[in-house]
Formats: sequence, structure tokens, C-alpha cells
Amino acid sequence: MSLLTRDCQRHEIYKNQYRAMFVENVEVVDELMTHQFGDRDLFYPVRCVVCKTSVGVVDLEEVYHFFNVLSGYA
Repeated sequence: MSLLTRDCQRHEIYKNQYRAMFVENVEVVDELMTHQFGDRDLFYPVRCVVCKTSVGVVDLEEVYHFFNVLSGYA
């Protein structure tokens, strides 16, 4: 298990999704574009650098959207 961010916000509707701007231990898969809903909704997959598991997507404003993660509260 690897730490991906220390500061994130939980999604209001989808309680298992989070968004963050400052991340670590992730890499963007630039060669794959995942979703396109209009001109500004482009996303690229993000995966953990340690285990290569898909953990979410990043948008064009460099906001990371995590959905395949475990949350921890400190």
C-alpha cells in the first residue's frame, strides 16, 4: 500500500471518490485518453508507481480524481 496524497477532498455524491492537486507515487499514462465529453472534459489514466494499479484519472487542469483507493484519516 502506498500513499498517494496527503490532502484531498471527498466527492459530495460519490463517497468512494476523492480529488487532489498535490500527489505522490503516481504516474500519468499520457498515451491513453480515457473520457471525452465535449472539448474540456479530457482525462488521462493515473496509476500507482509502486504496484501499477489504476487509481484514477487526471484532468487538463491537473486535478487528480481518485476512485480505486483506500482512504485513511489522521
